[in-house]
Amino acid sequence: MHVYTLALLTAIEEFIFSIILTYYILDNSILFPIRYSILAPNAIPQGTFVDGKIVTEKILDALQMEENSFRLGHTKVFFRAGVLGSLEDMRDERLTKIMANFQAHIRGYQIGRASCRERVVWGGGGGGG
Repeated sequence: MHVYTLALLTAIEEFIFSIILTYYILDNSILFPIRYSILAPNAIPQGTFVDGKIVTEKILDALQMEENSFRLGHTKVFFRAGVLGSLEDMRDERLTKIMANFQAHIRGYQIGRASCRERVVWGGGGGGG
């Protein structure tokens, strides 16, 4: 049930963000750091408040974006055509890797629990004295 809820929330976020993407402009104080910090997790200092423009600059520097492919305003990031699509592709690839790793850990945990139950049911694996 939790996985379905997560998938639904992701779908809603993607729908809302697709409406915003049509303008090629992102609010660098809120949306950009939240959405794209996954591409450069070490660029943002943890535990301290940092201005959105500074965080956005750090993320774009960590991604090694060319300076002529974007412009930073006081509250917005302006991208040239195609740049935002490539950022989205990079983000999708990263999310795919993270989710595959997460699923592998969950499957490993479930297999471990199942084998533990089998040992208890069949009486094996104990301290046979």
